[in-house]
Amino acid sequence: MPMTAEIPKPMIEVAGRPILERILTHLVGFGIHRFALAVGYLSEPIEQHFGDGERFGCRIEYLREDPNAPLGTGGPLAFVADVYPDLADPVLVLNGDLITQFDVGSLLEGHSVTSAAVTIGVVTYTHEVPFGVLTTGDDGFVTTIAEKPVLEKIVSAGIYVFEPSLLKTVPRDQFIPMTHVLADCMARGERIATWNCGTEWSDVGRPQDLARAQGHA
Repeated sequence: MPMTAEIPKPMIEVAGRPILERILTHLVGFGIHRFALAVGYLSEPIEQHFGDGERFGCRIEYLREDPNAPLGTGGPLAFVADVYPDLADPVLVLNGDLITQFDVGSLLEGHSVTSAAVTIGVVTYTHEVPFGVLTTGDDGFVTTIAEKPVLEKIVSAGIYVFEPSLLKTVPRDQFIPMTHVLADCMARGERIATWNCGTEWSDVGRPQDLARAQGHA
C-alpha cells in the first residue's frame, strides 16, 4: 500500500515491466510453456495483460479464488490439476513478487537427483544487529560480548519444485500457507531438499525492497 490499492503487487513495474511479466518471460526462456496463475484480489489487470499467454509464447490457465476468501500461498496448489490434469513432471511454484534470474534448469536438475518430494529454493539472509549483544549464564553474569554481530540464516526464496502427486494432498477450499503444506509433507515422512538460488534474487514484498529494485534506494 498505497500502490496495491489499485493494482495487484505482481503488476507493479520494475525497469518498465510488471514483476510477473519478468518472472514469466524468464521461465519461458528456459523452455517452460505451461502456466497456472493463482489470482484473486484485483485479478482483472493480470488476466487482461497476460490473456491466454499466446503473445508470451506460452499457455496460461487461471486459478481464480474468491477475493473475500483467499487461499493463502499454498491453497491454490490443490487446483493445479483441475486445469492441467495430465501432470506428470515436477511442478515449479513461485511467488509473484520476486525479481530473479535463477538458473531454472539447474534447479530442476538438482531436484531430480535428490529424489525429494519438494525442493525449496533458498538464499542466505544476513542481518547486522546494531548493538552489542550479550550472553549471560544462569546466574545472570555476562559470559560473552559481541559488538554488532552479523547473523546469517537460510531462508526460503519463494521458489519451489513439487512432485505432482503432492498437489493431491493439499486440502481444497482452505486458507493454507506454504509453510503448512511443507510441514504436512515432513509429517508424512516426505523428504524436502534445498537448492541455493545464489545472488540473482530479491524479494519486493516491502516498500523498501521495491524501492531498491527500482533503483530508488
